[in-house]
Amino acid sequence: MAYMSVSFTHKNTDITVREKLSFSNDVRKKEILRLLASNSAIEECLVLSTCNRVEIFTVVSDFSEAQKFVLLALSRISGVSYDELAERADIYEDYGAIHHLFAVAASLDSLVVGETQIVGQLKDAYKFAMQNARAGAQIARAIDEALKCAARIRNQTEISKNPISVSSVAVAMAKDRLGSLQGADAVVVGAGEMSELACKHLL
Repeated sequence: MAYMSVSFTHKNTDITVREKLSFSNDVRKKEILRLLASNSAIEECLVLSTCNRVEIFTVVSDFSEAQKFVLLALSRISGVSYDELAERADIYEDYGAIHHLFAVAASLDSLVVGETQIVGQLKDAYKFAMQNARAGAQIARAIDEALKCAARIRNQTEISKNPISVSSVAVAMAKDRLGSLQGADAVVVGAGEMSELACKHLL
């Protein structure tokens, strides 16, 4: 058995494709987990979907077969062609997959390095996979160690000294460019968590 991660992020995939790949509701998440688990080469699976990334983290018996099937399943659900997904995806195997998972958990791979939301998002993804009987002992061990690593990094460095998020950075950039925002009108386009945080920071 080996770990495998298929990753689509702000680094390799534009926002239009990331939106098509998004698993923002439970129905879509259950469907992709069900599809992945239907393949005999995939023993365990977890899906992490945020505004800036989609990560498919798996335990597999056949790396080549599992990689192909993950991309086919994503293509089927998203409508993005297999070839485009194969060209864009960053695919990590075994120790590389673990290294990538740790970097994601510690927010070292985030659009805003040091942002604190990713830990909660990863915990939620793991919990969802467990509740739907798609994650087992090997994913549990990997997630547990990744979260310990992330906590250690936060405690022993100043990476999260000042809690930040994509939204807080966006508002800070607006202040830098426009000067004081006192009395200014602002329009926030969107209805998700990032938009809600942007409103709070603007206020």
